[in-house]
Amino acid sequence: MVLRVFGRFVRVGTSFTLRAVVRLPFLAVTVNVSYVSDEVYPLIR
Repeated sequence: MVLRVFGRFVRVGTSFTLRAVVRLPFLAVTVNVSYVSDEVYPLIR
């Protein structure tokens, strides 16, 4: 019983970690793009 709950917890944690790892680069790229656009847009205009 305890092992089954622990296994489910590990599986959920692993999927959550994988999802976070996949999502982190997209978040970093989005932040970088918004930062760069904030820096470059006034120069273009």
